[in-house]
Amino acid sequence: MGPVDWYEEGENEILATTKFIKFVRRMKKLGYQVDCIDVWEGIENEEIVETSVNLDLITNDQFRFFENHHFIFEGGLNED
Repeated sequence: MGPVDWYEEGENEILATTKFIKFVRRMKKLGYQVDCIDVWEGIENEEIVETSVNLDLITNDQFRFFENHHFIFEGGLNED
């Protein structure tokens, strides 16, 4: 089950998201700046919402993608 009752996520989707956020944490620990855009084709730039993700405040299991968002990852130097 996903993070909310009204949208059930499959096990493979949750596993892929967890692998992605673990990769982001590794990159941050190596000193890289990391961001990601989750967007559908045809979306205008002004429709994309910029979202900061503080990796020190969330666990890998808590992270989820949202369509039409530009994720900017901060923190992430602590162990998870």
